[in-house]
Amino acid sequence: MAWMFIEKDAKGAWVRDLPIKAGKGQTFWLTKTPANWHPIPHKAPQSVVFGILKFETWGARLEARNEPMTVIPASPQTDTTVGVGASEAYVLQPSSEGYTEVLLLRNGDVLNSSRVPNAHIVLKWRASEVQVNSSETPKGEIPDSEDVSADAEARSNPGADTEDDEDLDQTVTDVQIVASRATPLPSTARTQVIQETPTTNHTNKALSKSFSAAPQKHEDSDDAVPSAEEGAPKDGEDVEMINGKDETPAPSEPVSNRRRHPIVKIDNRKNKRQSPGAEEKEALNLPSRSAKRQKSGDAAEKTEKATPGTAQKAAPKSTAKGKKRQSNITQEATPTPPRSQRGSQNSLTGDYEGNPPRVVFSNSSIKPNSQFIKFLKSKDGAHVDKVDDECNVLCVKEGSLVKTPKLLQSIALGIPIVTDKWLIDSSRAGRLLPLTSYIPSAPTQEKEWNFSFSAIWNTPQNTLFDGYIIHFTPALKNDYATFAEIEQVCKAVGAKKVVSKKPTQKDAENENTIVLAKDETDAEAVDGACFSKDLLTNSILRGAVDLENEEFMFVAKKAGEQSAKKRGRPKK
Repeated sequence: MAWMFIEKDAKGAWVRDLPIKAGKGQTFWLTKTPANWHPIPHKAPQSVVFGILKFETWGARLEARNEPMTVIPASPQTDTTVGVGASEAYVLQPSSEGYTEVLLLRNGDVLNSSRVPNAHIVLKWRASEVQVNSSETPKGEIPDSEDVSADAEARSNPGADTEDDEDLDQTVTDVQIVASRATPLPSTARTQVIQETPTTNHTNKALSKSFSAAPQKHEDSDDAVPSAEEGAPKDGEDVEMINGKDETPAPSEPVSNRRRHPIVKIDNRKNKRQSPGAEEKEALNLPSRSAKRQKSGDAAEKTEKATPGTAQKAAPKSTAKGKKRQSNITQEATPTPPRSQRGSQNSLTGDYEGNPPRVVFSNSSIKPNSQFIKFLKSKDGAHVDKVDDECNVLCVKEGSLVKTPKLLQSIALGIPIVTDKWLIDSSRAGRLLPLTSYIPSAPTQEKEWNFSFSAIWNTPQNTLFDGYIIHFTPALKNDYATFAEIEQVCKAVGAKKVVSKKPTQKDAENENTIVLAKDETDAEAVDGACFSKDLLTNSILRGAVDLENEEFMFVAKKAGEQSAKKRGRPKK
């Protein structure tokens, strides 16, 4: 059982069925292109979102964002079109600070937005369908005279017509039995589609055309499975079943053990399956996901939303030592909320835009000789080793962030950073997907390091340390495996010069010099305010340089002295 999205034009004519299913507890963000709607099952940038849908079995909750949305209720007796119930249309106002309005939607309601005036979205409830064995006559009657052998087989195999492992969340309605005729008709076995939800008037035409033979006992399991020439799925291929669950066929499993679904024999000579249409081919090419993984992905969406904090206003550039400097980005006080990235299930629309991707990998799970690199090269992309002007994408592993030089240099240059799932999902979809759907999220580290990844994503910071000389003590330099990469990071954020030698008192008093030392016990640090190496990395992550922050400042202690923190830079 699932909710479907149906797109109609301004006159109420059907346009297309979007290849997206929404189940209980799922959340969809409504985005748009100049001509189409795009409901996506993961969080999208706020600037392109104009509605959020939270689905339940009884309906959905709609919240408007950025602009009003029009909701036209469905007519209970006629087909749902844009013209029906137009006089009862309700305008849902967008949420703002201190104001939130939520509207409950039901089956058949129509959504419209001024952003896409010629396209409308209709919510339709599609019930899961269970194919059962039946010898019902054309009039829906059960004949009195049934074949004795068929009755004996049904009694000996009661599990063929029932599902012992039925999902308790799904409700199956009883089949009404009509009294038989006085003169029984000949027994004509055929396949009947029974709907689990009585309110849905949907007939599976594909099954009625494909399955016409009566259930029979199989002596050879190959007889019950259509061949690959007839459009049957191959081994290992993900197939989306009628009941909304993803199943993978297992040829080695005995037919008698498949109790989950009834066994139906297909007459290959009379019911050869036609070639799938364009929409069906596209659906088969998209990867599927098991029910267990789907539940775990839905649970991730139930995490609480992060409350937007007060944005810091950009301050003008200052050359005075000890002043706070910010880049040209707006920093949010709260971390980026976690997003559910289901690359194997997403039916993402849209394609990658921009120059052919030249991808650098940092702390990535993708190997250089993997099939994903071969796919990247087939799309005119390239795998490069260094972050430079020609690099335009950085891939990192999902999960916790690692402050690698490549990551920091990419942030400084404004290079888009995505997770490995972007390339993995693109390979499975057969095309390069948009980068914005795969922005990394590390809520724990964003809170710990006090930064927001979405605020600095794809925003250059090449003037963050403009005019400063960054001075590393020899002890701190030895802590880096490759100091040349650290020099590249400093130059990427605009440092005037990078020095790695023992600083003098004159260096410490120079207001345009920042002395970075290993720690308070660094014997090569001068008698004055020094900073830890985290000043460089965290300033890049936050998009701001604050030389008054005691978080990174310390005074190197002399022999026999206790360490002491200063509250500011020395004044002349």
